[in-house]
Amino acid sequence: MTQIINPQSALTFGALNLMGSAGTPYWFEALADGSDFGNPVANMRAILSFLQDGSIEAIDNFGNRETPLVITVCGTTSAALAAGEAALAAEAWKRNTLTYTPPEVGGLGVACVFDVVTSTLEYTTDDFSNNRLERTYRLTVKALPFAKPVSPTSVVSAAPPNVSPTVTLIDNCQATTGWAASSGSPSVWNGTGVRATYTYVSGPPTGHGITLTRPGLSVNLATAQYVRIDLTSTKSGPSEPGVTRTALAVTAAASGAHGRWYLNAAAVRP
Repeated sequence: MTQIINPQSALTFGALNLMGSAGTPYWFEALADGSDFGNPVANMRAILSFLQDGSIEAIDNFGNRETPLVITVCGTTSAALAAGEAALAAEAWKRNTLTYTPPEVGGLGVACVFDVVTSTLEYTTDDFSNNRLERTYRLTVKALPFAKPVSPTSVVSAAPPNVSPTVTLIDNCQATTGWAASSGSPSVWNGTGVRATYTYVSGPPTGHGITLTRPGLSVNLATAQYVRIDLTSTKSGPSEPGVTRTALAVTAAASGAHGRWYLNAAAVRP
């Protein structure tokens, strides 16, 4: 077989040029007959309908493509032919790349690369090749379903802006002004909070509770996206009453614990 000196397209398998190579003791020819680049395999999922015949089908994902290639190995001598067969076998049976460059007016077009998952190599015989310095193989390539460019373009997402949030203090809870409790009078606790207490003589306070409210406060949720609330529940005695923020429809932590909640505008209810 005559070497192709100036092919109209290019096909490489790993480091091997499968479209001829001038001036080498062995070369490869990818034959059109019996070769195919294959197609992505659509993995379908069928949903049966109880109201009509047939089913609704949807594509779950795409499976690997199968690309059969008929490759003829040629050599100037029997030793060169054996070296070419060894080079082809060395690129098979492993992860690799298959690169195809289509023809273009005045040269070659844009190359596309297939990521090869694995491949198999089968020797085929015929009356002609056995009497010449050439051997024909069927190379079956299993590749990822879609091709990619030789040099993929990576787009790095921009880092989020390093902006400190604007915090607006609604009530520092250092005074009882505006606060009301359902039992007794509210008091300042430790200089950092407003406290309301409920006292019982014996047994758990089943069915009882205490509310601590602060009416008259407002915040623009269009500009302040979150409201932060700090609550602490304490106890003395055998029971562990919880704390409930009914105005915001959120239940606080168990007795003796400190909780912090961040509520967005959608969570706030009048």
